[in-house]
Amino acid sequence: MKVYRYGEDQIDREPHASLTLGAFDGVHLGHHALLDRVLEGDHPTVVTFDPHPQHVLGIHADRLRILTPVHEKLAKLELAGIERTVIIPFSRALASWSANQFLKGLLLDTIGMNRLVVGFNHSFGRDREGNIDFMRAKAPEYGYELEVVDARLVEQIAVSSTRIRNALTEGDLFEANKSLGRAYRLEATVVRGEGRGRDLGFPTANLEPHDPDQLVPAEGVYVVRVHYEGRLYDGVGSIGRKETFGKNPLTLEVHLFNFAKDLYDQVVQVEWVEFLRGQEAYASAKDLIEQMHKDAARAKQILGV
Repeated sequence: MKVYRYGEDQIDREPHASLTLGAFDGVHLGHHALLDRVLEGDHPTVVTFDPHPQHVLGIHADRLRILTPVHEKLAKLELAGIERTVIIPFSRALASWSANQFLKGLLLDTIGMNRLVVGFNHSFGRDREGNIDFMRAKAPEYGYELEVVDARLVEQIAVSSTRIRNALTEGDLFEANKSLGRAYRLEATVVRGEGRGRDLGFPTANLEPHDPDQLVPAEGVYVVRVHYEGRLYDGVGSIGRKETFGKNPLTLEVHLFNFAKDLYDQVVQVEWVEFLRGQEAYASAKDLIEQMHKDAARAKQILGV
């Protein structure tokens, strides 16, 4: 897949491209409904943004937590079969462009297309003036085909990045992963912790997420799979504050079954497969160890190991 960064790279204009655009955070099943239609045309192209528009515009009081860092988004788009991806550095200046400037100057004259595929509620340009009616009115003038795709439904509910974020925040891995079409993934570096897990008989890898803007699921204990050096390892993961041992900052850690390698400073990708239970404080380390054995047994049962 060819990747262009607008403003940095010379974009090879392709006037016969089939094109779609958006943040594509999560590259979830709803996005795949668009990608599948784009792939029906020639030179399938995605136009996306970095940083996320909400990080620039500050639409919400709390900073938006993203589902997929840029490199993961690109990997998923390439896996889907996209031929070209153009990354637009989003800024307030870009947000002030008129809809016609965005459509004609960027999509048609710079990137190139003769087919535009968008979601039913998509819009672009200043004050979102580039709505479906605008795109439809301009199609015969500029000579492109417009295809509007309805929302992708999972159990009669529209799939969206917001819906997935809410599910992850509530610890609803089943709902989030169902909408994503895969297990939620977080990339991190293994850092040194206090060594308490090893003392308890459950050595853990403490994780420092690579992207501070990526959403961390709700506090709790999870079934996980960890990608490391081309292999997949099963285990249990914990997101919490180690309540049994007093007040502590939020930590992420994973315990891998039948694994004895030193992971310090190594990069891993963690798939959060299933939520097991919420975090709680135990009366003693003995009680905690007993629960950890139960968690591990349940995780192995779920994973079939």
